[in-house]
Amino acid sequence: MKNVRELISLAAVDSAMVPDANAAACWGQITQTKGKNYAGCGAARHFVAVGASLQIKTGKRATANKWSYEPVCRAGIRKYGMVRSQ
Repeated sequence: MKNVRELISLAAVDSAMVPDANAAACWGQITQTKGKNYAGCGAARHFVAVGASLQIKTGKRATANKWSYEPVCRAGIRKYGMVRSQ
């Protein structure tokens, strides 16, 4: 996934941030372990940024009306959200 760190910095969700209107229309029900990709926005992946170095981990690719899940529960999550996927 090209430029994923840059995309994640724009799409990240944490307790201090609110997703913009475009992201809210495309993705929803986002938690630390999963997120739903709504119809009409293309494929997406759930992501988490872990630890002080913000190491990026992504879930499986989700097409319209599907869920993207993290394969394992992770400790030390600093940011999480959804990002477009190819």
